[in-house]
Amino acid sequence: MTSLRERIFADLTVAIRAQDEAARETLRMVKSELVTHPDADALEVVQRGVKTRRESAAQYEAGGREDLAAVERAQIAVLERYLPKQLDEAAAREAVRAVIDELGLTDRARIVQSATGQEERIGPLRDVPVGDHPDVGQVGPLEPRPVPALELEPREPAGGESVDPVEVVV
Repeated sequence: MTSLRERIFADLTVAIRAQDEAARETLRMVKSELVTHPDADALEVVQRGVKTRRESAAQYEAGGREDLAAVERAQIAVLERYLPKQLDEAAAREAVRAVIDELGLTDRARIVQSATGQEERIGPLRDVPVGDHPDVGQVGPLEPRPVPALELEPREPAGGESVDPVEVVV
């Protein structure tokens, strides 16, 4: 089985021979990044490329440059060939619900931990909603909580300190 990196390099050769301009240019950019950063994960490079091109396409469309947006969309189509198949929301809900039922989980933290451990079976999970399972709400990014205020008390300066230091009391 060939690695994603090897597959990209081989497909670049095929695209050059086939004179597929969109694939050739896109894969050259990916290869350049992979050669420049040999420790880079090929999948992350491809994902980053898709994200960047989506943002560019949106900006081109907003600026009335549909021709350039079309080029970006063509490059996205080339890069998506190298991404793992993504679950649609319904399939993700069903897969997570199956894991919850199978393991008999009710604690939100354990559900997230168990679901992320099942990526081989149900695909990569990130912010997958759990649905209407009893005792469980939506699983998503953590909400930031305010940090409690700390009481600060002045202390006596030690030998030649010029600032007014404070001591943290928790």
